[in-house]
Amino acid sequence: MSDFMKRLVGTVAGGTAALAIAVKPRISKKPDLHEMEKYDYANRGFTDGGSCIPDTKESFQNAIDRGYGIRTEVKSPEMLKEILDLIDGQVPVILTLAPDKNRLYRFCEKIFPILDEYEGVFTVESVNTEVLAFFRSQRGEYIRGQIVDSAYTSGYSLRGQASDFAVRNLLLNTRTEPDYISCSIRDRKKISLLLCRLIYRIPVVNWVVRDMQEYEQVRSDGQIAVFENIEP
Repeated sequence: MSDFMKRLVGTVAGGTAALAIAVKPRISKKPDLHEMEKYDYANRGFTDGGSCIPDTKESFQNAIDRGYGIRTEVKSPEMLKEILDLIDGQVPVILTLAPDKNRLYRFCEKIFPILDEYEGVFTVESVNTEVLAFFRSQRGEYIRGQIVDSAYTSGYSLRGQASDFAVRNLLLNTRTEPDYISCSIRDRKKISLLLCRLIYRIPVVNWVVRDMQEYEQVRSDGQIAVFENIEP
């Protein structure tokens, strides 16, 4: 092998090793994800494309009645309590946290007591690594997921673009230590995600599945489906 090829192989091997370290999720003292992994999740409740409005008591109850888990976005502590009071541990719930960045820590501190008292299965996920890092330090026992969405942007500044690139490629996993990755359908084949799955066997939640072909692809890959407008 030529010196050039040796240097090239060394560079590739070193880069791969560095990426493998960067995308490392939580690997010790992990919470039990088995109950979460048993379910398909109705996005914002079950509507089946009908007259039922998403993110309402009716849509949540429809999901519960059909035995689906629920994925919903939480924007306020009051909203969170209403959701959990309705679900009441009947099915698992994925809580997508989207706090105002200027009130991030206050938002988290207000929902901690609500989650502490809830006896059902739940996970928290966010695209914001500050949220997950805070949960890691303050409520490390909760199941947490890192959202990957190539359409997400925190701004057009150089710093913002660098941060977005890092999040989209799971390069901040060592800081947030997620238990699963939550990704859009278009991002499910990203190299960094495939590497994370290959090395660490991390569960992946796919959203939003809108037809049965996508659903079958996701399930055949052993991943979790968040769906809407279909009934798996």
